[in-house]
Amino acid sequence: MPGNTFGHSFRITTWGESHGRAVGVTVDGVPAGLLLC
Repeated sequence: MPGNTFGHSFRITTWGESHGRAVGVTVDGVPAGLLLC
């Protein structure tokens, strides 16, 4: 599965296998110290 990117303030990119166990996400633009939960 190719990655998908979207967002303005934060840029979210998903990546991984379409039918597998490995998937992930990368979040760009997050200020240092901001708690993501």
